Amino acid sequence: MRWTVTLALALALSACGGNAAPKGPTQSDLEAARAKVHGFQPWDQAQSTLVTALGEPSHEGDDGLSWVSHDGETCHTLRVTKMATTVGTVTLEETPCP
Repeated sequence: MRWTVTLALALALSACGGNAAPKGPTQSDLEAARAKVHGFQPWDQAQSTLVTALGEPSHEGDDGLSWVSHDGETCHTLRVTKMATTVGTVTLEETPCP
């Protein structure tokens, strides 16, 4: 009986993700990527660097790009704003999880 309950619980957890590693970048990934870009850097160069390091952004708009990390109950957002053809600002801060 115990094995049946244990097996059922294990199958249920694996079906819904269980304790699987979070998808997407971690806070450490965001910190490392932040160190690679800076204000007034050419936009195309910064965008290429960030996408290579972090994958596709969580949000992309005319004003810039952002990536969100999910580390347990904590989330962080790396935002890179665009100013004409260069990087405007680069910020990394704790944010509410979506």
